Amino acid sequence: MRAFVLVTGFSPLKIYFYRDGYLIFSQKEYNLNESNSNDSCIHISSEKNDLKCMKKNKNAKNNTRPYEKSLYEENCTIWNFLNFERYCKKNDIDYQQIVNQAKDIIIKTFISLNDEIINKYKTSNDRNMFQLFTFDFIIENNLQLYLIDVDKNPKLNSKHLVPIYIYDHIFSDILNIVGIVPYHHEDVNKTYDVINNNIYKNEVEENVGEAICEFGRPRGMFELIFPKKNNINIYNKFFANKSNEENKILWENIE
Repeated sequence: MRAFVLVTGFSPLKIYFYRDGYLIFSQKEYNLNESNSNDSCIHISSEKNDLKCMKKNKNAKNNTRPYEKSLYEENCTIWNFLNFERYCKKNDIDYQQIVNQAKDIIIKTFISLNDEIINKYKTSNDRNMFQLFTFDFIIENNLQLYLIDVDKNPKLNSKHLVPIYIYDHIFSDILNIVGIVPYHHEDVNKTYDVINNNIYKNEVEENVGEAICEFGRPRGMFELIFPKKNNINIYNKFFANKSNEENKILWENIE
């Protein structure tokens, strides 16, 4: 399960979860039979390996896998989140439980690295940074998620239709959130123009002001998952009382 995550600053920390991602299945049904130990079409799930196995097994039909009809292909081994949600509903699986686990792991991952990243980039202007990440999970039979990989600056290219569709929308949403694309600010309650024309007293006040401004921009398919009014107290303890001043001031101003 691959999820896309946008971070627009570490001081204060701001994390967005993209509501569409995709799942990659192995080309053959997973099993631990010793005779199949070297079969990468069973034990590896990746876009590159998927294409390789498709060529290898182009004349073979596998009817043992619980495939759904994709929005783009039939019997595909890559689903977007919508297809997965449909499958979960049909099979009485709690899709939201899986997504909530992913969000929780993502937030805790960035909190655990927050001080280190701030120290690394403390000479740069945090207000002008943004970074797209991919988080890869394995979903176990009991719906437990395990984080297996975090990728910074992921390559947004693919020969599969599902990821390409997702990539096309990610770009425009990111640019809107970070404020690169011009936007009619009068349509937003907290306008960038009003905030930006204020004379900030110091860098901390400016960082917080810019963050509040950012929260008023259109997000598309991105969902702000931290900080939110209903989860600040939940995750505050994971900062180990080392949350910086920008975080604390921003949290006090979130409605």
